[in-house]
Amino acid sequence: MPSIVTPYRLTYLLSPKLEKETAVEANQKLVSFLEKKGKKVKTKKEITRQNLAYPIQNERQAYLADITFDFPPTELPALRKHLAENTNILRFLLAKVRQRVAKKRVSEKAETEKKETVKKETVDEKLNRILAS
Repeated sequence: MPSIVTPYRLTYLLSPKLEKETAVEANQKLVSFLEKKGKKVKTKKEITRQNLAYPIQNERQAYLADITFDFPPTELPALRKHLAENTNILRFLLAKVRQRVAKKRVSEKAETEKKETVKKETVDEKLNRILAS
């Protein structure tokens, strides 16, 4: 029976103590782990060094990485364990990606056509009748 996969997004911070090449290698190892356990890595952004808003594990900078992938939900505990055991990862966020359903938009022109148009003369007539009463 084929396993069901769900789209996920993983954003994580790598230690700034790593060299850029080592950080790229660590990211590639994680991508290969995901491909081995899951189905497909959809997108992966290039690793960039970022200043942090507040210190994380006494670090003011970190390498930021972001990966979107398909993964079977039954394998999530193994992925979380793998991420938690990696000492180079300062922090990670794993989130399920929602599939957006496109909604049909009604153009403004169509909305204005639906509104009732009232002639100025009829409004004036009604106002005169009301004021005359």
